[in-house]
Amino acid sequence: MTCVFDDAHSPCIDAADMEPVWCGVAWCGVVFRLRFRCIEPEEARRRVDGQKNKKSLQGNLDPCTLYATRETIRKEVSVMLKKFGTQGYIANLGHGMHPTMDPDHAHEFILSVQQESAAMNDAAAAAAAAAQQGGQ
Repeated sequence: MTCVFDDAHSPCIDAADMEPVWCGVAWCGVVFRLRFRCIEPEEARRRVDGQKNKKSLQGNLDPCTLYATRETIRKEVSVMLKKFGTQGYIANLGHGMHPTMDPDHAHEFILSVQQESAAMNDAAAAAAAAAQQGGQ
């Protein structure tokens, strides 16, 4: 069973004991809303990871970012992924695309998520391997 709590009033953290669930986190400027108040994505990640039944988070890039340059889209995706992490995370556009958006910028968003996630995962694996070698 998948339970989706959308809208800015999501009871995501309170639903953490449900099996299984992914939690939607709605766009709210530079912070994300959970239960009528804004919290940073890092705090949402900490709360969800601390639950006995590990859950995924879904967080959004402000769709208006697609009006920006490709470089800005890549930068904003990187910021988003650094805040949410790459494990147990579903990246998406907050409210979808506007009719006047360039579809190539949506493609840039998707590629950026894939490439930045891969780079972050590779770096984490290399750091873990180095730490393990240092501990032996």
